[in-house]
Amino acid sequence: MTRIRGVRRGGRLRGRSTPVDRGPRTSDARNLAGARVRALILALVSSWNRRDPDAFADLFSPSAEYVTGERVRVVGRERIAELVRRSDPGSQVTIDGPVDVDLTGTSARVRFGWLSAGEAAVSRRGVIRCVVTQLRRGYCIDRLDNDEGREPGP
Repeated sequence: MTRIRGVRRGGRLRGRSTPVDRGPRTSDARNLAGARVRALILALVSSWNRRDPDAFADLFSPSAEYVTGERVRVVGRERIAELVRRSDPGSQVTIDGPVDVDLTGTSARVRFGWLSAGEAAVSRRGVIRCVVTQLRRGYCIDRLDNDEGREPGP
């Protein structure tokens, strides 16, 4: 068995009672990043349901692109905020199933299903796919594509 000088079995330095701190494990950092991205998605749904256009738009990068369920392309925070201002105030969105996050470096691809019922009890559903990027202030959405009417399966 090869031993590193000054290190006893179990990764402890001689004279120390605790293991050597080697920093956060990669899996811990990925889990934390995944949790932050999921929190961004929860904030997205919450701000939509509150009809808070400023909070909703602030979750996007300044030059973000939003493709609506009607396949209309909207670019920029102000125009994205306008979507919330014009939305049906009676409909509430819920996440349908898991929020799938695929992390790659400082960005992630996210996919989740959604359900909505308005005051007229008309149900709508779809799948949202978005690209999320990490900036200094945290994660933000660069592109969101709403496939309304699509089932949330794989």
